[in-house]
Amino acid sequence: MGKGKSNDAGNDVRTGCKDPTELKTFCDLCTAQVLDGKRSGGYLRKEEVDVVIKQLGEMGKVVTHMQFKTKWDHLRKQWKSWKEVFEHETGLGYDPVTGKIEATDEWWT
Repeated sequence: MGKGKSNDAGNDVRTGCKDPTELKTFCDLCTAQVLDGKRSGGYLRKEEVDVVIKQLGEMGKVVTHMQFKTKWDHLRKQWKSWKEVFEHETGLGYDPVTGKIEATDEWWT
């Protein structure tokens, strides 16, 4: 069994969420739990983590609690950096439809 892999009934199943579709699914499932008020402090409660892990498992994605927590922490750090840029930089915008950052020509130069 290699790093980032889980041997499930003889099949290697990736545990990372590097694929954009898998990452979006992970974020959507976690967001649903947060919006339902199922967060304690800065992290989901254990029961809600179990729910998300089960939902991922039903989709063929095997994830452990440690992998879930690592991904959560990594994405939270990235979100804080993203948020900081948009709070402190003027002239920046984001188009969620295209997924592109919008900025004036002056800003880019």
